[in-house]
Amino acid sequence: MEGAAGESVDVTKRITRTVVTRSDYGSVASVAGGSIGGEARIGLGVGTANNGITSISSVTSVYDSSVTNDALLTSGSSGLGFSSGHLERVQGDLSNFKKRIDANTEEQREHAGLMVGLQHKVEEYRRRIADIESQIASQKSDEHVSFNISETVDTWTPSVNVVTGTDLELNNRLEEERRRNEELRLQIAQLQVENQRIRQQFDVTLQDKERSYQIRERNLAQYLSEEQKKMMDLWTELQQVRRQCADYKDQTVRDLEQQRNEFVKVMRNINGVARQLNIVSTYEVNLRISHHYFHSTLVFRIYFIKVIFICFCNETALLIVLFS
Repeated sequence: MEGAAGESVDVTKRITRTVVTRSDYGSVASVAGGSIGGEARIGLGVGTANNGITSISSVTSVYDSSVTNDALLTSGSSGLGFSSGHLERVQGDLSNFKKRIDANTEEQREHAGLMVGLQHKVEEYRRRIADIESQIASQKSDEHVSFNISETVDTWTPSVNVVTGTDLELNNRLEEERRRNEELRLQIAQLQVENQRIRQQFDVTLQDKERSYQIRERNLAQYLSEEQKKMMDLWTELQQVRRQCADYKDQTVRDLEQQRNEFVKVMRNINGVARQLNIVSTYEVNLRISHHYFHSTLVFRIYFIKVIFICFCNETALLIVLFS
């Protein structure tokens, strides 16, 4: 019973505590207070806790190295004239790495809390075993029943076997496979980081192409609307010109008809005057007057015909130009 109590106190003292330090995401997590894997072997025989924490630390170290390399590439590329889009992409990668590191540290905290809970359970089980042992010892003191906690501990420890050449070869092969597994895991982590970077780059490129396509479509729609508006304005002006030409044509026809009527009226007046002069004057006077009248009438008619022909030619040329 005293041995169980002493070992319980020893287990209580050896409860592992996880201290997570975060300084610019350089050091992700450090385990202090003893070996978690060793405590797991004593309490429950779990021998993979140390390996799990080692794998988490190695993954975070890969992320830290990737972040450091990206940061150095960003600081070096600023002098070479990289675009602001590349800087934004690198900052996005850095934020993603930080989120992953935070998630890993949170998982490590949970794992450490789980280990502490398991240690408490082991301690509780040992206390119960010690109580049961004390009860059995008090009830059957004459039989000298001894139930030591070391016996239960011995059941959890593997038996010592004689190491042979085959075992050494198997151990070497096991170590080699573990090393290859670790290398493959690191390569997978690096490929995942590279895949994430390529995916983000593809998303940025796709967004740029969509933005340029939308701008081109908007410009084309604006250009087509402007051209359609210009065509409508031109069609409206053409209709106005056609109406004006039709009005000018009607007005010209009316003016020509009015001038023809006036010319006929003047001819009638001149014929009346000529008849009156023929009645009053003699034959010579009539001859002179008729000759003068004929000459003046002929000159007037020729002049009037020229005027009408010139007006008609001008109107026809104007109509041809407008309707061509």
